[in-house]
Amino acid sequence: MNPIQITQYIRRERRSFKELPLHLIDLLIFAQIVYWDYSDIPEQKKIFAVKDLFHTDMEKLAHKTFYPDKNIHLFRVLYANPRYRNIPIIHRAERFSSQREEQFAAIVIIPCPNTAVISFQGTDSSLLGWKENFNMACRCPVPAQLDAKNFLEKILPKLKEEKIYLVGHSKGGNLAEYAAITIDDHLGRRITKVLDFDGPGFREEFIQANRDKEILKRIKKYSPASSIVGSIMKSFVPIRPIQSSQSFMLQHDPFTWLIYQQGLLRATELSRFTKFFHESHINWLNDISDKDRQIFVDASYKMISALDAQTVAELQTDRIRKLRELYEEFQTLEPALRDKLLFMFADFLRSVKDDFISNRKEDVKSVLQDFKNHLPNITRMH
Repeated sequence: MNPIQITQYIRRERRSFKELPLHLIDLLIFAQIVYWDYSDIPEQKKIFAVKDLFHTDMEKLAHKTFYPDKNIHLFRVLYANPRYRNIPIIHRAERFSSQREEQFAAIVIIPCPNTAVISFQGTDSSLLGWKENFNMACRCPVPAQLDAKNFLEKILPKLKEEKIYLVGHSKGGNLAEYAAITIDDHLGRRITKVLDFDGPGFREEFIQANRDKEILKRIKKYSPASSIVGSIMKSFVPIRPIQSSQSFMLQHDPFTWLIYQQGLLRATELSRFTKFFHESHINWLNDISDKDRQIFVDASYKMISALDAQTVAELQTDRIRKLRELYEEFQTLEPALRDKLLFMFADFLRSVKDDFISNRKEDVKSVLQDFKNHLPNITRMH
């Protein structure tokens, strides 16, 4: 059987959870449906299922996702599949705050008897969601991480199920890990497994403070071989590289991941370019202070926020004009801040150059070839 992708898998696999127990691809699906907009479900409706979203405005359901058309299609194949259409979703939480620079959401799914899945949302398409991502390099915890921990502490005592899984894609994977690592041990013992699907890592001091936690034995992290998101900062556990039908950053999209039977098709190792990116940006972060990191993030976000865009997708429209406006915004910054940003950017380029020089010649050649292979896809990134 040839490898397939997630919606193809859902169309083919119609067995019940009694016939085919919960597995990795089910958990990946649950890490994706948390991105949907559930605001059309009345607050008083404490329990609902995929089938209850049938009369929802489909564009609204998927408007916060990076790939609305794919998510609408995902809903339709899940709705048509008896394995998934009746699964209860029993809890949900959401917080979006410009003041706190926070974007957080989570749901609790009961796919089969005695099993609960807590799914944390990754970064949505809003610019604010990306700002919180960048804040992770400057401080830990960020508000979404605290909310993930609080949500888990609130929900776990309410769940009677013996098997409890925490899942998340992108930032959601980071939130799942953070919540599991930081809650009290007596609650943490109830967690069966934590699955991080291509989530960014953590700051060095958080890694060192928690490297002996028992829960780490139950964390698994999957990242496509050439996606750099899972290689941002440092990971508690080794990354399990997987294969995608795309390359470079387009591999971050779970709809491109290759499935064989009930598992993700493994890659031999992370690409040379991904490894090089990890080493280069870690070295650069180690060379600059938290204060300077925050200055860089805040100034960049301020310039981008001044553009006529609320989402990442809107930044993709009329790119020439937006680049011109971005340059104009840069010129409005205080001269001292402009100089500092330029110095930090130049310092990053020097870090990249130094890492290239320090590598063996054949390794550098492999990295360049790997990047060349990815280049055609860069302009198609969403």
